[in-house]
Amino acid sequence: MKGTAPKRSTTHRASPVVVDSRRRVCLAKLADEVAKALGEDIRNLSFEVTLSADLQILLTPLVAVPAREAWLWRNPEARASVWRGMEQAKRKELAALRSFASHAQKL
Repeated sequence: MKGTAPKRSTTHRASPVVVDSRRRVCLAKLADEVAKALGEDIRNLSFEVTLSADLQILLTPLVAVPAREAWLWRNPEARASVWRGMEQAKRKELAALRSFASHAQKL
């Protein structure tokens, strides 16, 4: 289930990268590894870049959330309720409900 990043047991040190003539650094292999670990398509990732006081560059992977779903991430109570429901469904704690066919006809 998506929601939390997998924890790595060790820090991964890649070989040094070089800045090219257009002042770019290629991180493709590391980005692919991050996407795979998160279970995300690489095209859905972006990175927050932080420069520390001692000049270390930290890239934090981000995943875009559609605007219509952003309210859920801003509302901790609603988000907790959704996660509870997902856990209940995973444990097959489901309740049978009446048919919603009459509501569908109103659409």
